[in-house]
Amino acid sequence: MERLLQLSNNLDNLSEDLCYAGIYFSFVEDSDEYLTLLLGYESQLVESILGIATNGAGDLLAFWVYDDRDLEDAPIVFVGHEGDACVMANNFSELLPLLVSSGDLHPDNIPEHLNEFNEFDGDSILGKITLKMEEDGFYSPGTLQELIERREETKIEQADFATRLGIQLPENPAELMRTAIEAHPNFEEWLNHQISIENPDYFN
Repeated sequence: MERLLQLSNNLDNLSEDLCYAGIYFSFVEDSDEYLTLLLGYESQLVESILGIATNGAGDLLAFWVYDDRDLEDAPIVFVGHEGDACVMANNFSELLPLLVSSGDLHPDNIPEHLNEFNEFDGDSILGKITLKMEEDGFYSPGTLQELIERREETKIEQADFATRLGIQLPENPAELMRTAIEAHPNFEEWLNHQISIENPDYFN
């Protein structure tokens, strides 16, 4: 809980740091109001789903407080604006390495390997496509080299940012998320079941 309180006392700074690192992370000021907006109706689920932050698409990250768990032991869940939902991390401390390693709040974008989204050169498929686009005049000369340099800068920024937050980036971020999913009940099934009880016509 001390770690959580420490983070809570610096929410604004953390949000700014994440945005600076290319991660849109806007803390939710009114969790109840945002969940109501996301679901489209006032729900008792606000007692179990405590919003933390949203991204540019309107998806929500939240504490899932089930079985009377304390916040420090509550898993972090993803509630998508298109109805998708899942557990992302066992707790808030595990969430930060996922965000920094992926640069995204969406679970589909958590990489299998730490530098998966940063590996980029002239021999990769994306590199060959970029070179072809340069040759055909769609990209300006030197675009590939600029992208390679930017990817290297991103690796350095990730490492520096992780050091400032006092976290260690996992070699396999996706495996960390899978472990969290297996440690808790199926959140999407639970969520849909609760919604169907409160609002029987919701999925019609």
